[in-house]
Amino acid sequence: MADVVVQLDPPVLRVMEARGKLSFEVPVDPGALRAGAVEDQAALRDALRSAVQQLVLRGKKPRRLWWVLPLEAAAEHVFTLPPVARRDLRPAVERVVGEWLGPDAPPVSVKWRVVARGDDLRVYVSAVRSDTLASLRSLADSLGLKVRGYLGLTPVLCQAVNEGCLLYAAPGGQVLAAWVRGRQPVWLLREEIFPGDDPVAVLAGAVEMCRGDGWRVERVFLAGAADNEEVAAALESRGLGVVPLPGWPGEALARAFRAGIDHGQGDGGKTLRKRLALAMVLVLALEVCGMVAGWSRAQARLEAVQLEVQARARQVTEVQQVAKQVTSLKAQVEEVKKLLEPPEPRPDWEALYGTLVRAGGEVSVEKIDASREKEGGWVLQVRGRATSVKAAVDYARSLRTGAFSRPCLEKVSVGQDGSVQFEVRVRWSP
Repeated sequence: MADVVVQLDPPVLRVMEARGKLSFEVPVDPGALRAGAVEDQAALRDALRSAVQQLVLRGKKPRRLWWVLPLEAAAEHVFTLPPVARRDLRPAVERVVGEWLGPDAPPVSVKWRVVARGDDLRVYVSAVRSDTLASLRSLADSLGLKVRGYLGLTPVLCQAVNEGCLLYAAPGGQVLAAWVRGRQPVWLLREEIFPGDDPVAVLAGAVEMCRGDGWRVERVFLAGAADNEEVAAALESRGLGVVPLPGWPGEALARAFRAGIDHGQGDGGKTLRKRLALAMVLVLALEVCGMVAGWSRAQARLEAVQLEVQARARQVTEVQQVAKQVTSLKAQVEEVKKLLEPPEPRPDWEALYGTLVRAGGEVSVEKIDASREKEGGWVLQVRGRATSVKAAVDYARSLRTGAFSRPCLEKVSVGQDGSVQFEVRVRWSP
């Protein structure tokens, strides 16, 4: 047995063979992990040692280990970016992630990948504290296991859903609501159930947020603590179907392992460098075949490949030239359209600012940035201060009436004086 997958899900460690043929649970002290960080290494090491011993008793000798991180261990978000060239994608993502984390963030391991392409790009980003990863690696090293990678829980859960709304609740009160398409999270919301909150109301509210953002929710896949009769009844009363997450946890973990959903995987598309490396390997294989079966035959094949590559390169050059001409013509057409179009009426900015300020309540608006959309609407970036995090969340939810739609609370930070700074992104159609 080479690889074993261990999911951190206190009060248990869920252990599974990488191929999904063997799985069992080992108890662990719930206080061993707190807010995603390792608090009691001794308790976690004892639980991991017990899991290894059970595998050995069953004739399995693990050598490599994959950690499945708990939900609270990762800060995650799905960003929407305008279409950009491939060479500009990484700098754009790094700039957005830097603003998201802020200058005072502790050392973290940030990984991202593109999960949807269309009129815009959707990029899933996860950030895990570096000291958490180092602690888990040292635990594995102490038992003679080599860590192969770290699997994020959200991508693992999404591997069980082709398309639909996913609702998961962790034992510690963390809540995940996500819209999954093609087994990728294209929209997600993270909530937390605090003492005194109604868990059913929080979970049902997360699903309503998904519906409010324009996703057509007809049924909800339930997993973790969200998979219970009370939550199912609350969602069914809203006209939604409920389904337990299929294959969780065994089949979903195995599928995620096979798909390589590692916390460490960036945009996994085939880059030009990979293709060139593959071509070099092919040429080297041809040369070896020529040494074995005859140099002349391999040489002729290599020349044929070179001629084909040159022909393809000429075709690509011609296509690029045509594409440039088409782009130039499109630009000229757009300029003519702009000249023929009547001037658009200027929005009433004073009335808009008054509306946003009056909607605040316990919120003070400090700055509003506006950018125009292709469809004719506006995207507003509202920055301000609130007396509490709840007030900021309520303010964002209040922007769902009239000409406003799809508000998103993108950034919240608490200052040393206790004030809450926030940023809300909302669409406005005057």
